[in-house]
Amino acid sequence: MLLGMNPLVGLRCGMYYGITLLSSVVRKKEDVSYEDYLVNRFGRGIFDLVFGQYAKKVWGEPSELSAELARTRVAIPSLLVMLKNMIIGNKGDPKVSADVFHYPKSGIKELPENLSKNIMKKNGKILFQSEPIEIITKDRNMKQVKIRQKNTTLALDADYCISTIPLCETAKLLRPKATKEVIKHADSLKYRSLILLYVVVDKNRLFDDNWIFYPEEEFIFNRLSEQKGFSESMIPKGKTVLCVEITVDNSDPLLKAGDKKIFERAIKDLEKADIIKKKEAIDFFTVVLKDIYPIYGLDFREHVDSVLGHIDEVEGLITNGRPGLFNYNNMDHCLDMGFIAASHVISGKKNVDWVKTRRKFDEYRIVD
Repeated sequence: MLLGMNPLVGLRCGMYYGITLLSSVVRKKEDVSYEDYLVNRFGRGIFDLVFGQYAKKVWGEPSELSAELARTRVAIPSLLVMLKNMIIGNKGDPKVSADVFHYPKSGIKELPENLSKNIMKKNGKILFQSEPIEIITKDRNMKQVKIRQKNTTLALDADYCISTIPLCETAKLLRPKATKEVIKHADSLKYRSLILLYVVVDKNRLFDDNWIFYPEEEFIFNRLSEQKGFSESMIPKGKTVLCVEITVDNSDPLLKAGDKKIFERAIKDLEKADIIKKKEAIDFFTVVLKDIYPIYGLDFREHVDSVLGHIDEVEGLITNGRPGLFNYNNMDHCLDMGFIAASHVISGKKNVDWVKTRRKFDEYRIVD
């Protein structure tokens, strides 16, 4: 990015960074918000050019987001370190991108499919199309989970319950009910949703990159990827599939707009970005993922700690995963969290052990 930058823009960014360094000598600004953290380390110019625009599209106003999001999401500690890495390499510094990663040949669906097959082989049961409606506890111990399956309600006895639904929803399902204060904290936890628009294109490939990020406000999408960039086996020769990521608030009308309206809205920007022409798209469909982005507001940690503190009092009930722990992480992290939770249950450990174990999850760093 820096190497391809307009010299005048680069000069502006350098001047802003110099001002930031001089200001920090006189009075260092605290890292309260996402914006504070990154401006303090990269200067206002780089922040406005890259970090600020992208954050606003994906998570919301940068000044209203916690600095913890920046610590998790941005592995490079400062502009000076970035420049050093460009010149002499990043020996000993955190990785910010993966040179190589492994991906299932037939797509990511191989992971849940193989997991389900192994569960079935061991006489396990998977209840599909089921909605949890109550988590029953007795004397602060896990007792039952009630679920709704079509028109039937089932009560499942449980020594352990691992909940991966949104943390706020877990708190609201507890019986006896959580206190009003805990529910208030649960309601303060906010998520954003993701619309994935898949466009089948009458071309063999569109670009060589795995991902292309679009921080600019003029584009409705914030990231593009091409399925063939992950595995050639997933798509027929002569065709490719473009994945268009659109992040929205949970109240955004676009969530219920339907495939055609979403495509018509996105294709205008895809043409503007010179990715594809409308006539090259031969098919499309959407997948909507609700509550996929936990929003790290300025006071999110207070709300998370209150809700988790209440849930931790129920022996045998643990929350896990990205929505379940309100923990912004990657898929590989979630797999790691799953293995750790399984080991916890198999070993018959107590909640006090889980509280200590999950501290590791806060140390995950996002690597693209």
